[in-house]
Amino acid sequence: MPGATSRRRACWHFYSSCLLTLSGWGRGRWLGWSEQASLYLGCIFAISSTMVIIKALMDQGDANSTRGRVILAMLIVQDLFVVAMMIVLDFLQSPSEHLIIGIIAASGKAIDFVAATVILGTRVVPRLLWLAAQTRSEELFSLAVVTIVMGTALTGHHFGLSPALGAFLAGLMVGETEFNHRIVSQSVPFRDVFVSLFFVSVGMMIDPRFVASNAIILLILAVAMVLLKFLTSTAVVLPFGYTGRTAVAVGLGMTQIGEFSFMLAKQGMDAGALSETQYTLVLGAAVVTIILTPLALEQTTLVDSALARVPGMRRWFGPHIEPLIFEDTAPLKNHVIVLGHGRVGRASPRSSCVTEFPCSSSSVTTT
Repeated sequence: MPGATSRRRACWHFYSSCLLTLSGWGRGRWLGWSEQASLYLGCIFAISSTMVIIKALMDQGDANSTRGRVILAMLIVQDLFVVAMMIVLDFLQSPSEHLIIGIIAASGKAIDFVAATVILGTRVVPRLLWLAAQTRSEELFSLAVVTIVMGTALTGHHFGLSPALGAFLAGLMVGETEFNHRIVSQSVPFRDVFVSLFFVSVGMMIDPRFVASNAIILLILAVAMVLLKFLTSTAVVLPFGYTGRTAVAVGLGMTQIGEFSFMLAKQGMDAGALSETQYTLVLGAAVVTIILTPLALEQTTLVDSALARVPGMRRWFGPHIEPLIFEDTAPLKNHVIVLGHGRVGRASPRSSCVTEFPCSSSSVTTT
């Protein structure tokens, strides 16, 4: 059943996040870091960047492809997983006798906030946006959307969640309304600006002299992150019937460190679990993985072919005929679709206003 399959996939994505956390913790212990520092490294290690991956997929025209949809599903699970991470890591700094009580209290707050978000998203937000749209004022409608998003983000922070997660839940609320396409079209300029600011801020956090003096350990950490995240993400996708090429594309897309990881690293340094050197080292390795992501996605076919040559891997990787439902197709642009192949339908593609565009004709029969 589709619902059961979706729940099973979500569980597998959750298990992969747990496995990545454990792998990062092991890498930290191998480097000689403390238990707490290794735990922070594991949590940082488990999160990928929604912003970087979506931008790379859009640039390559794969945002709506099978690999794009699978990656987005994994990112959503990771964004929810980070809530548990931040709650647990925050209360690990508390006295042990208050740890369980603190975790239960914080979890209760998070559940209350999510429940309130669901109620508002289904009953209040659609009505507010409808009233704003009735004024026929673009400025008032945009202001209403910004107010909802900012208000939800600040409320989430009040409940002990990150503002970024609050904004994510606000996006889910407005995305379920009838005005979702209008909101997306208006938010595209803001998205591009904030993406640029994100990359600028990441670059400003890196000290080139530190990177040069710690290049070897930084490269070891970055390579370990890329390889382990690639292998784990690829292995999670294969059992669900996707082709090896799709699994490889997903694995390559999930190899970088995400924006939530920067928040976790800062939280770890503020709590004293991470030293300033460890913090800068994690940021440097994260930047390396972010830079490699677009380049890695372009090597999907090459990596798939290389894995097919490994003994015993041919059944999953290499050239296969993909089912139509899983076929990756580029988004259509500047095209014309003619429904019906009667007298008008046959003449329409020959019209002077249509001939310059690719045209597809389909016959429609009614009974």
